[in-house]
Amino acid sequence: MHRILLATSLAVLLGACDGTPTETAPSPAATSDVASDAAPHASPGVGVPADDAGVPDSVVISTNEPFFQARVEEGVLTLTGVDAGERRIPVERSEVDGGVRVIVAGGVEARVREAPCEDSMSGASFPLSGELIVDGSGPHAGCARPAAMPPPGEPGAVADHDGAAIPSAFIGRWAPHADACSDAHGLERITITAEGLRFYESTATPHHLRTHAADDVSATFAYEGEGQRWEHEQRLRLIDADTLEVTGPDDLRLRRVRCPT
Repeated sequence: MHRILLATSLAVLLGACDGTPTETAPSPAATSDVASDAAPHASPGVGVPADDAGVPDSVVISTNEPFFQARVEEGVLTLTGVDAGERRIPVERSEVDGGVRVIVAGGVEARVREAPCEDSMSGASFPLSGELIVDGSGPHAGCARPAAMPPPGEPGAVADHDGAAIPSAFIGRWAPHADACSDAHGLERITITAEGLRFYESTATPHHLRTHAADDVSATFAYEGEGQRWEHEQRLRLIDADTLEVTGPDDLRLRRVRCPT
């Protein structure tokens, strides 16, 4: 009742401010009847729109192992994942069931609720919790955020002046194969920290880091080594938790395995 009266008063004030005529507001009882008749048909057990539940209809849900990201915006769910490419699927249904936003698009179902969540790999804090069912697999638990909110940073990450910090999932030593992890020279090893990449004779600092998924980032890397400086646009992707792929210009494609800490 208080919400109806407040909305009615606000509408009258706005109409008076812009000089447009205002209509007489219906009585609370009449408003209730109109809302009931105009409400979209809901399947059994489905509740009210998420505006009343605190969960927006434009959200991003990310899961770890398997690594998926589902971005829901403007009636389209965009799904990305390791070795899964990108799928853009029209949203068929988006409504609230018991305080949980349920989004259905093709073979993907996302569920988001208003509950704080900590990413299991990066430790970053999210305002929402979520889960994904993909082609019948799942549910896979993860974290979520409003689509308008930038990805939260990981606690204690050291960033460069552009604010670009490499997620903790990538941090460690990587070699062409397990035996190369103990190689004293380590000519082909890559060491990844929050600040950037270290090769045998060069370092690379990320600028304008872009997060595609929890296990998939790209950036402009500023290289320095052997008295020279250069830049490359490169992408880091985890094929699985212990396999790294680095791609870049000129058909660059490196595969590395994680070395024991």
